[in-house]
Amino acid sequence: MNYDVTLSITTYNEEKYLPILLDSIKKQKTDLKIDILVIDDSSTDNTLNIAKSYDGVRIIHNDRKSDVQYMRNTGLKEAFGKVIIFCDADVVLSDNYVENMVRPIIEGKVDTTLCRTYAVLEAFYDILPDKYSNSYVYFIRHSPRFMMKRFPVQFFPWLNRWFKMMKDNKKIMSIWNVPNRAHTTGIATLTDLARKSGGWKVRIGDGDDAQYSNDVCDISNKVLWVKKCVLYISRRRVFPTDNSWIGDLLFKDIKKILKKKISRNDYSKNMR
Repeated sequence: MNYDVTLSITTYNEEKYLPILLDSIKKQKTDLKIDILVIDDSSTDNTLNIAKSYDGVRIIHNDRKSDVQYMRNTGLKEAFGKVIIFCDADVVLSDNYVENMVRPIIEGKVDTTLCRTYAVLEAFYDILPDKYSNSYVYFIRHSPRFMMKRFPVQFFPWLNRWFKMMKDNKKIMSIWNVPNRAHTTGIATLTDLARKSGGWKVRIGDGDDAQYSNDVCDISNKVLWVKKCVLYISRRRVFPTDNSWIGDLLFKDIKKILKKKISRNDYSKNMR
């Protein structure tokens, strides 16, 4: 069967978050044909059974623990779709996500799309990490919704790239034409182009999404920032477990300056 897009989902013990992602995929408002591929890295919880309970989900299961880089490249190799999106298991897609991210590529208007609008998953969905700060949960659940959205690029390298593009093209260009780093699931690109780029080349966590997004953008004829959809991202890896986050919020920058931890060149680190 010919598919328009493959959603390649890497999993390892994701029984809590995976159902929310799969539900959001099943609720997509599009007539595009979606290939849902789960690459499971030898989960020991109920992840595999959850994936099997959803119709139309292909599963590749590793008998021995590997790593995310290997799983993503496996997903790239096994993708059936013309377009590919790599999904972390702890994200949720707005119901128009696939349509708005993939349609411009299928219609030949662009080679790659990047998502502009991100939101904190735990602020919008009834799910929390195993350990969490009650005060932080209250903050994200009761703050104005716009505060729980963030812009998905590193500003200064993005700005530098904008100036370079105008210099190279010798004309004024829209800042929205500038490709740069996006979250893993916030990148949709032609599958053949992703393969041509070499896929995932750096160890996950060391700027992996920055490397991949820059690679596919560099060999794309045209890149489009998409704003009419939302990617909900879990903050579980940085979720505070006590009230110390309040002091960090107020004094973090001052503490960094005093400890001389600010680096102008530290743009490649993955800050998920």
